[in-house]
Formats: sequence, C-alpha cells, structure tokens
Amino acid sequence: MTKVREFMTGWESPDQHQMIPLVWSDRNKENLRGTAKGKRFTPKLRPFDMLSEPNQRLKIFESADVRVGVESVTGTQHFRRNSDFDEVLIQFCGTSHVESEFGKFDLGMGEVLVIPGGVSYRSTGANDCLRMILNLHEPIFKIFNEAEHTSETTYSMRRVNGPNWSAPPAPQNNAKVIEKLYIWDEDPDDATIIERDYSDLVGVSSVKTKESIVKKIRAFDIFNEITGKGPGPKIIESPHCLIDTYNTVGDQWAFHRALRSEEFALQFQGTGDNMSEYEHKTPTKPGDVMLVPIGIGHCIENCSKDFRRMVIYSRQRLNVLVSPAMHLYDSTFETKETVHKPAAWHKEVAAMA
Repeated sequence: MTKVREFMTGWESPDQHQMIPLVWSDRNKENLRGTAKGKRFTPKLRPFDMLSEPNQRLKIFESADVRVGVESVTGTQHFRRNSDFDEVLIQFCGTSHVESEFGKFDLGMGEVLVIPGGVSYRSTGANDCLRMILNLHEPIFKIFNEAEHTSETTYSMRRVNGPNWSAPPAPQNNAKVIEKLYIWDEDPDDATIIERDYSDLVGVSSVKTKESIVKKIRAFDIFNEITGKGPGPKIIESPHCLIDTYNTVGDQWAFHRALRSEEFALQFQGTGDNMSEYEHKTPTKPGDVMLVPIGIGHCIENCSKDFRRMVIYSRQRLNVLVSPAMHLYDSTFETKETVHKPAAWHKEVAAMA
C-alpha cells in the first residue's frame, strides 16, 4: 500500500462561520482510487461537443443559485440584461467582442469577463468562438484585482474535428437593436423584448468611483507560484460559488475531500490524470469537464508542464443536465501559449527536466 495524505475542507464565506477546521488524514492511496459506487458519479464530459448549432446556449449543471452552461457565439447577438443575477463569461476557444453599458471589451482565450446583474451587453464572436457561462443568483462579492496580474500571456487554439460554422454579417451600429430582459425565475424563452437605440446601450453608464464595474481577468496570469500544495488563486467569490485556477506540474501532493461543496474542472491546456474514489484514473485534455460530487476524495496526477485548469466550486449540489450520449462531435483542441511577460514560476517550470 502507498501512504498518502488527504485534506478535508468545509465552505468558508463571510456569512457562515467555518465549523469544520482543515482536517488532515493518513490514507492508503489504493483505497482512494475507484473504490466507490453510486448514482452521483458523472463520467467525463465534453460539453462544447454537445452544441448542435451556432449561437446556442446549453445548460450543463444547475443548483438553486448557480447555473453553468456553454455557448457558441457566432456573429452578433442581441443585447441581454440579467435583471437579478450576475454573469461570468469564460472564453475557451476563439475570440469575442463585448459591448456593454460600461464600455467595450475584447475577450481572448483564457480570459474571463464578470458582468454584474442589471448591466446590458451584447457579444460578437468569431466563427470558432466557444465560451462557458456562469449565472450566479447571489451577487459576487469579491473579484480578482486586475492590477495584480503577475504575468502577461496570450493563447491560440485550433479545434479539430468540430463543426464549421460561419458568422453572418455584422449589423450597423446606428440601427435599432433588440435587448432581452432576463429574470432568474423565468424561462429564458419568456424574456421581455425591448427595442432600443444602440447609442443608448454602449458606454453610457458610470459609478461614483469612475471605474468600470464590468471586470476582465486573464485567468492564467494570476499565479504567484506553481499550484498543487494548496488552493489556486481565486478569480471570483460569491456566497455559493467561487472560481480558481491551477498550473500544477506533476502530482498534486494530497487528496482533497470537500464536505460542503461540489466542484468541476474545465481543462484549458495541457493534460493530467484525474483520480477519485469513483475513478481509478481518467486522462483529461483541453475541453474536458469533470465533476467531483460532495464528499468524494479526489486528486490529480501526471500534470504536464503546460497544465492550465479552471475549477468552479458550488456550495450547493449541482444537478447534471447532460450526459456523454449528447456528444455530437469528437473534437480535440490544439493550444499554444505565448508568454509575453513571465512570472517567477514560469522560470521554475522551464528549469524542470
């Protein structure tokens, strides 16, 4: 038997006292790999391969306060205003241009845009634009400070064996536009439709501090070190959700067991082998999503030197709304990372054998 460490955590937030301290246990590794059976097991998913047409939004996970989906943004969409929930856009493949009441933003691969509830925006995407979307009913209370990026990196990505969608011509900016008003408890098909002037919706809003409340974060430029011995740096936090990122190389040094949250990982670049009490070993590659149910011990090994992963945590149990039977394609995503301004950890990785 191989001895390993396991750490057990609860959920920390400003509105809840942490009753369970960080607990460390000594385990046998072989007893933590593929030894569990249960209805909560979810196989590896490729959600971007489930999109059947351009400009489709597909919901994949859902709890009372967190909804997770993927979308293809091909061409220019209608404006949308989420009345009572925040939205997080995660650019996975391709690029998109977002026009909002707080200005315009260009999103490249690996970048995240946080749009507070009530702010109207629309997106224009390239032919290969793929994004993950999070809708959070409870407001986000903490966002990574853009001034604290530790490096500057850009990514390119090519999808192989996927669909070939084409974007329609872009509309004229001075034309009348449609805004759709969404409410958390309403069916999206019942959104209120409003006709507006484009000039009334772009760059027209401000707050007392004069800064934009729409925030853009370069998700993989926030590391101070190589992860794997503790939590990754956080992008956002809300009462029921948080997002962090990882650049682990090799093996995570201990198994993790979460008692008051579920988590899923979006593999952005590189590869690694997921292990848990549900699975002996599952290789992951870009575009893969893996859900870890509450209370299940898990770990990752054999992370490549270019490993980049985003992990989303939900304080509430996530209902799985999709299955591998919904895969329409068998895509692979070929990524390339260009580091323009390295951080200290980049040099550590470069020095590794």
